Amino acid sequence: MLSARCIALTLLAIPLIAACGVFDDDPERVEFENEGTVCLHLADDPQDYSDRDIPSLSVTLPVCLSSSCSEAPQASCQASVDGTTITLTSAASYLDTSTAGGACTDDCGQLQATCAIPALEPGEYTVVHGDETFTLQVDAEQEPTTCHGEPYF
Repeated sequence: MLSARCIALTLLAIPLIAACGVFDDDPERVEFENEGTVCLHLADDPQDYSDRDIPSLSVTLPVCLSSSCSEAPQASCQASVDGTTITLTSAASYLDTSTAGGACTDDCGQLQATCAIPALEPGEYTVVHGDETFTLQVDAEQEPTTCHGEPYF
């Protein structure tokens, strides 16, 4: 009787043990295309210590990177100006190693792409970023940085 009970418990435990092997220990690649907060940088901003060309556009992605669980971050963008239309494309990715079962630190790093643009004359510009279209104003009296979209930090 005891051996039958042991056999039954063993048979019940086999699916649980097998399920533990189903978890994938490989990191997951997280990708973004034409998403994020777009900022127009017209002058050096004393509140921003980033090293970038002026003028330029930046795209900050909607993610917090953990120094312990985010690896190989990459971000790029391209912008072109045709009259008062700025066409912007951006792409970014990183490896999320938290899927491998480890605990992550609570630090929050930015994933940001920056691309140079030619000098802009004062006026209103239409920005096309993927499926989104919005306007940004350029004038000498404005703040050095103007953004569109939800801030992530």
